[in-house]
Amino acid sequence: LSLAPMMEYTDRHFRHLVRLISDRTLLYTEMVAANAIAHERNDALLGIEISDTLNTHSLGASVLQLGGSDPEQLFLAAKTLMQQSNYPAIYCDYTALNLNCGCPSPKVAGKGCFGAALMSEPDLVRQLTTSMHKGSEGTIPITVKCRIGTDEGYTFTHKDYLSRSQEEEYSSLKNFIETVASDGIVTDFQIHARIAVLGKSYSPADNRKVPPLRYHHVQRLAQEFPELNISLN
Repeated sequence: LSLAPMMEYTDRHFRHLVRLISDRTLLYTEMVAANAIAHERNDALLGIEISDTLNTHSLGASVLQLGGSDPEQLFLAAKTLMQQSNYPAIYCDYTALNLNCGCPSPKVAGKGCFGAALMSEPDLVRQLTTSMHKGSEGTIPITVKCRIGTDEGYTFTHKDYLSRSQEEEYSSLKNFIETVASDGIVTDFQIHARIAVLGKSYSPADNRKVPPLRYHHVQRLAQEFPELNISLN
């Protein structure tokens, strides 16, 4: 059971509350901008603390989700995290780092050119995860959270989407997974089983319900890539 990353919800206070309820739930942070950690902004460093109290540090697994599209910034963010984990006053000993490739927010996937926008650039995503791996000196797993695709190349309407080739959609998703996993660094993917609509002014809330879910794509991935850990979000 996992608590998914949710902006403005899964902050350290809420995660502390959930951890008091369960020490077996995998907790994700809100997405934290890699450049904010790389530049050691105080608000970002405070946000990556696992919890508010020392007595919960040994309980359960927590994942820090990073957002960004610059390999150097993600390298520095991972490196900074490793350095901060050596300071008793700032406890951020996470069990994994996660790259956000699924957020459809216009601020993130549009202006920021990361989040779900990265679905169309699997080679770049592989570079980013490699940078995170190097920045953390290979001491922590690197995982990826993504969608099954985006509406890149066409104008999304519900009717048009239902008539499009699902095989082409799956082929694109498979290529993304194969490319990102090709160097052996990323073996864990958390997949939201719907596309991200980026070509319209859809809110993140719209993107959680408008494109139809296609669980069978994720199930097929799990069957075709038994060496990977494929989780349905």
